[in-house]
Amino acid sequence: MFVDFGTTRATYETFVDESHDFDLTGPESVLRALTADDLAIDFAAQDVGQLADGATVGDWVARRGGLTASATGSPTYTAPDSDLGVPSVAYASTGDRHVASAVDWSTYNVATLLTVWRTDLTAPLNGGIASLHANLTAYPATNGGVEHLLGGSSLYWTALHYPDGAGSYWLERDQIADDGATHVNVSVHDTAAASTADEIRGYQDGVEIVGSTTGSSGNGKSWHSTLYPVLGARGPNAVEGLDGRLARFVALPRALSADNAVQASNLLTRLAKAV
Repeated sequence: MFVDFGTTRATYETFVDESHDFDLTGPESVLRALTADDLAIDFAAQDVGQLADGATVGDWVARRGGLTASATGSPTYTAPDSDLGVPSVAYASTGDRHVASAVDWSTYNVATLLTVWRTDLTAPLNGGIASLHANLTAYPATNGGVEHLLGGSSLYWTALHYPDGAGSYWLERDQIADDGATHVNVSVHDTAAASTADEIRGYQDGVEIVGSTTGSSGNGKSWHSTLYPVLGARGPNAVEGLDGRLARFVALPRALSADNAVQASNLLTRLAKAV
């Protein structure tokens, strides 16, 4: 097991919440240990409550991070099925999203995002999976933030960021059309990376992607003082909804190692299959 507890700042109680009755040896507890951090954000769709399939999901309370995301439009609860073995929240291609209060990661220059999702989006639209926006009137590539995006013309998963003070955004995208399938994605963002090729590392379904890297390096810049978690949409524009389902979104201002990123992806894959 590749958990490096020396890099965490969290206590035992941070990642083991007895109210959830987690098995300390099970994948959920190992995942929570792996991503333990005082500033971790963790939205799990299984926590939205006992809702009927297709019911509107209003407030979504984070499992970790002390945040509550409010709904715009009518995101809907989807019960476990053959596509996702855990509950998920479905977002339309227009008008649906969840937004939480801002967090301040301005003293950090590293971050990790993890998502479990699927989509039926049709090109050439963009689809917002989950992200942290510096400005809710625009999307991260314009005004700053850290994002998991479903790219418009390609339908490729894209990890991108735009740190505070950087000349432009930076992205890494894979070469696989991702619609019509469930995926687990982990991206590690390091604006102080020794090589620009390492500024973003992306992992899809447990395998590191080999894709394009474009943009301007962050050169060690920090993240913005206000970062709003946004789930299910990229921005305020109507054409940027996920048109799919989100089961989990975890974000923390810490960079997982390559081994830990793969392990986290594998743990989330196991959890996504559990009915």
